[in-house]
Amino acid sequence: MPRVSRVRAIPPIRAWYPTLGVSVRRLLASSVLAVAVLALGAGPAWAGDARYLGSAAGQPLNARVVGVAATRTGQGYWLVGRDGGVWAFGDATFHGSTGATPLNQPIAGMAPTPTGHGYWLVAADGGIFAFGDATFHGSTGATPLNQPIAGMAPTPTGHGYWLVAADGGIFAFGDATFHGSTGATPLNQPIVGMAPPPTGHGYWLVAADGGIFAFGDAAFHGSTGATPLNQPIVGMAATPTGHGYWLVAADGGIFAFGDAAFHGSTGDTALNQPVVGMAATPTGGGYWLATGDGGVLAPEVGGSWRATPSAGGTGSVGPSNPAALVRSGPLTITTPGAVVEDVDVAGPIYVRASNVTIRNFRATNVVQEGGGGMVLEDGEIHGNNDPDFRADGIVWADYTLRRVNVHHVHDGLKGHGDVLVEDSWIHDLNRFTGAGSGAGGYSHNDCLQVSSGSNITVRRSRLERCGYNGAIFVDPDQGPINNVLVEDSYLQGSNFSFWAIPSANNVPWGPPTGVVVRRTVFGGATPGQAYFGNAWINSPGYVWHDNRDPAGNPVSPYKIGP
Repeated sequence: MPRVSRVRAIPPIRAWYPTLGVSVRRLLASSVLAVAVLALGAGPAWAGDARYLGSAAGQPLNARVVGVAATRTGQGYWLVGRDGGVWAFGDATFHGSTGATPLNQPIAGMAPTPTGHGYWLVAADGGIFAFGDATFHGSTGATPLNQPIAGMAPTPTGHGYWLVAADGGIFAFGDATFHGSTGATPLNQPIVGMAPPPTGHGYWLVAADGGIFAFGDAAFHGSTGATPLNQPIVGMAATPTGHGYWLVAADGGIFAFGDAAFHGSTGDTALNQPVVGMAATPTGGGYWLATGDGGVLAPEVGGSWRATPSAGGTGSVGPSNPAALVRSGPLTITTPGAVVEDVDVAGPIYVRASNVTIRNFRATNVVQEGGGGMVLEDGEIHGNNDPDFRADGIVWADYTLRRVNVHHVHDGLKGHGDVLVEDSWIHDLNRFTGAGSGAGGYSHNDCLQVSSGSNITVRRSRLERCGYNGAIFVDPDQGPINNVLVEDSYLQGSNFSFWAIPSANNVPWGPPTGVVVRRTVFGGATPGQAYFGNAWINSPGYVWHDNRDPAGNPVSPYKIGP
């Protein structure tokens, strides 16, 4: 039977960092204003090839995440926690962890082997833990340190590694060669990370204020100048050529130097927890950022930050643990505050109570019939994969959707107020023609239809192949509408991908207000459907900011006003 328990609310955590001081050293340039993202060197590239493959966000963590590392293929990555717990996504394989091992000091970082078949973990005291084909070459676990270890980097051969301490002290093991350090140099801010060029004959160190120290054949390509920083730098990554590097701040601001291209940032996006590190793809065409709660952010076209969902496969939206699903008949929930998990429902789920949470699930559709505060996480709404299924996917209001795959239904979502959609995929709706299908003899499908209510938010989600009408249709046909936010998402619809207009039914509620669309990619027409343009907006005071087409070109609303 499915597991049902009481809801336990976990409030979001937000981080604040004081402004850091200005350095006068040539290489230890001060910090960067991460809210105003800079793209230096190669300039902007709007099609990052880092794919979202899953995250540990929303899972109970024993310790916060401290680092991320990518596989050599660029089709996977690992996350590591302070306790040495390891999460593997995509083609990254789990080879072991210290999650159940008592540690003298917390884990400070990880590095993969060149083969991708193993990794090292390094603790703050320099203790090394080797897994898979990673070989132990030495450590500072028994050596007194002036400052704790802040990170590590492997040599190109995989037969050695460097450790770097917060004072810039360098410890070289195996075939790693010492090229210099800042261990005896006064620093304005501590060292937070390092990266080697592909030759293995040098390395860069980065400080919390964005200062860069270059040693060996690692060339200095610039730092972040003398601009005050809202949040500190937390990591760096080198380009495959070794002729550039990226820096990342705790708010996800990205700073690109040399031949490093800017693929997007979260410098002006609210995060539940700060960014703790980054990893670049092998091509240099993208990068991932990891947050302390195990979230993974991957930029794509338009600089948008969102999941790139797919059907099946590690990290795709949908059930987080399909093997745990228990088959059941249609389900009705009447207990306020219930948590329902691990269900594969042969039919709909009816929610007749408030504050119900449903996670790791499948169902044909979900109908909210009483109360509010419903939360749906890590699930699939599939309409029996039946092209003749005619119910809507999720209705009606006051719910949250996270990492849910919705398809083969009539309208994907009815969102009549207090609706939050995050990291989800709504797509491939069922289209009907003939008597009873709708006005004009055909169904007017929308991935999200808003007919009344306030406070509707869609972020980091894909709404595509949405049928005969739009990806998001905002029309106050049943009541006034206020505060609609769409950000960091992908929209592809018919007629218009995004609508925000007064109702055509001569109702008294006027146009929607408080409409904001930003950092979103408009994908054009649904194949085989009529398409007039990306957006029709008739809403006073609307905001349209940094929206683009798939090639990265800025787009404006196709139609404004009546």
